[in-house]
Order: sequence, then C-alpha cells, then structure tokens
Amino acid sequence: MNLFRVYIFLVLAAQCASLQAYVGPGMSGGVIAVVFGILGAIILALFGVLYYPIKRAFKGRRTKAKELSDKDNSGLEEKDETDNEGTEP
Repeated sequence: MNLFRVYIFLVLAAQCASLQAYVGPGMSGGVIAVVFGILGAIILALFGVLYYPIKRAFKGRRTKAKELSDKDNSGLEEKDETDNEGTEP
C-alpha cells in the first residue's frame, strides 16, 4: 500500500504544469547567495577533511627526514670541530 502511494505521488508530480510565479531581483539574488554559500561550505569541508591530514603526513615525513639527516651530520660536525682545534686567530 505504501509503495502504491509513492507511485501515485510520483505520477501526479510528473504531470504538474510549470508554475507561473514571479521571482524578483531581490529573491533571485538571495537564491544565488544561498547556492554559493552551500557550495563554499562543501568545498571548505572537503578542504578541511583532506588537506590537514595530508599536511600532517608531510610534516611527519619532513621531521623524520630532518632527524635522520641530523643523525648523519652529527658525526661530521664533531669531526669538523676536532679538525679545527687550535686554528682560531
């Protein structure tokens, strides 16, 4: 019975003639603003959901690479300091 009601509603909705309503410039400007607002909210939500985890992953990768390079360079810095002993003016 419920499916029959949905079917009847869809058939009647499909047969509706075009509405003869006037949408003035104020109302159409509001509609355009709402559409842009909804699209902007969706874009910002996707940006927030996708960008920040990617940024955190790159930041983690960068700090790991920096730690590895610091470990590699720490032996060189100690060696350089011992080579320059006694050469200060």
